[in-house]
Amino acid sequence: MNKLNYLRMRDAMRDTLAELKPTLMVTHNFLGRYKAETACQRMRQFYCSIQDHQFGRDWAKQFDRSWPVAYGFRQHPNTNPHYHVIVRACPELTVAIAADGPAIWDKLARHGQLDVRRILPGKLDRIIYSTRDLTHDQAWGDMFIYNDTRAHRPG
Repeated sequence: MNKLNYLRMRDAMRDTLAELKPTLMVTHNFLGRYKAETACQRMRQFYCSIQDHQFGRDWAKQFDRSWPVAYGFRQHPNTNPHYHVIVRACPELTVAIAADGPAIWDKLARHGQLDVRRILPGKLDRIIYSTRDLTHDQAWGDMFIYNDTRAHRPG
């Protein structure tokens, strides 16, 4: 695929993220060289753990709030691999990620760091910054997605 197609795809992803109305940009740093698959697994554990911490053991069975959605993009895979993750979460979980996220991340990625930044409504700078490297196949293959994968919803 040529670069122009990747740039169009990146622009479409930016539009998708803007429509998501994200609340946070979370940078997951591993301070080590992890394969993208391993890094994504750790980040998935983080988003499950933070929900468990905030909402209790049966968090996955609770349908009274929106499920967090996160899209992550790998940066500097050969020198300082980390992910910038754009997150939309309910207000309670947004606060928990900012307050308790670094301690939970430290347990999952020893020696790693977590940086949490709020995204103000209508501001696209963090989205643009996070997606700047979506210009080749590997960047798209390393993308992290966290969303509601529960098979059953009451109804």
